[in-house]
Amino acid sequence: MLSSLVFVTAWVFPPKMYAQLMDEPDLIFLNVEAAFFYAMCVGAFLLGVYLVDVYIPSERLVDKQLEPGISPTAFILAPVFVALFLNSLSLISVLRQGVLLPLLLSGKGAEAKDLWGEEGSLVLSATCLAGVVWWAIWRSHQLQVKGVSCRVTRAILYVAILLVVLSASLILNRIVQFSVVIGAAIITLVRRILTGAVAQKAILKAGLILCALLIGFFALFSALRGNDTPEAIATDLAQYTLSSYNRLPALLSGTLRYPYAGKGVYLCRFLASNNLFNRIIPVREMLGWPSYRDVFDSEFWAVWRANLNGNMIWPSTFGYIYSDLGWLSPGFLFFYGLLYGWVWRSVRCGRTFGIVLYPWFAFCILFWLGANYLLDTMCAVLVIDAVALSAYDFALLRKTTSPRILHQFTWGAGRGEYVR
Repeated sequence: MLSSLVFVTAWVFPPKMYAQLMDEPDLIFLNVEAAFFYAMCVGAFLLGVYLVDVYIPSERLVDKQLEPGISPTAFILAPVFVALFLNSLSLISVLRQGVLLPLLLSGKGAEAKDLWGEEGSLVLSATCLAGVVWWAIWRSHQLQVKGVSCRVTRAILYVAILLVVLSASLILNRIVQFSVVIGAAIITLVRRILTGAVAQKAILKAGLILCALLIGFFALFSALRGNDTPEAIATDLAQYTLSSYNRLPALLSGTLRYPYAGKGVYLCRFLASNNLFNRIIPVREMLGWPSYRDVFDSEFWAVWRANLNGNMIWPSTFGYIYSDLGWLSPGFLFFYGLLYGWVWRSVRCGRTFGIVLYPWFAFCILFWLGANYLLDTMCAVLVIDAVALSAYDFALLRKTTSPRILHQFTWGAGRGEYVR
């Protein structure tokens, strides 16, 4: 609903105001073809989620009574300290080079961003830490850490989140920065919703606070890139939201065509852009795919040729998928829905894979307005996180008593209500 609200806003946004903000013609305004395509993609996605829920239903929401073989606080914080150490090493290594910080402080953030690819150690270590933080938040609630131990655990988790934000800020990576903050809020809310420990007003309040924080982070990033006036920040915000959907009609009509469209490079960013993986298994070479940098650079020229502002290249997640699959894109989104249904089922059952992956998956729905990030290198790092933490849980956790049945949220008589 939130992601679709962005599309609807772009669809009805006043054309003259849009043209002034973006310096390009407004193509999305009341465009029926784009609305139909968007609805088909969302419908196919929801169908996939629905089928998983119908044919592989999860058990009733239960909270397994677990007891670690060591102190709950030590059990939770041990993986956090390992991930903190790795991220700190990467951060120190980058700062020692003495290049990024002077560029950022002088307002040359765009140059700083160009120095570092998406596979840099700082991005990977920050993503690893983010996944561990999401797991730690869930386990701290599940193991009912209280008192001084609770305050210490929370303080360390706050430090970990700040370190991820700092790491992302240095390389101006909004995806890492926003995903860790949004993911922490999402996993906390999901945990409380599944246990019936939160009211709707509290969810709304948390959402508003989160929006305020994200706008603040966005403004900070814009200032670091040299857009430090209120007008420039407002324009930057609109460019990163509304403009994505303005490229969708151009794609559908054929006015905008990316040079490497139809080759599959936009379906799985990990296979197409991860250099380490391609050195081990040369998928890119076997399929004749260009390098990530070639694909990235080609998009700017394609947008300019379509008579649009080439400074902004995203055509939305659905637009990127359309570039490779055309009107078969809803079928691809259907398989996305099946994958999402499995992850949602996993988190409902309290499994480690779901706990680690669901925040990223949920963030990618909110980021439908951007690139197709779901199957990115960051997702691969989180899968590694999930495997390692699953092994850690298996080795140290044991069930002690019969599980607690959580409050299950159902709909009845036109209103939401919790039932045991």
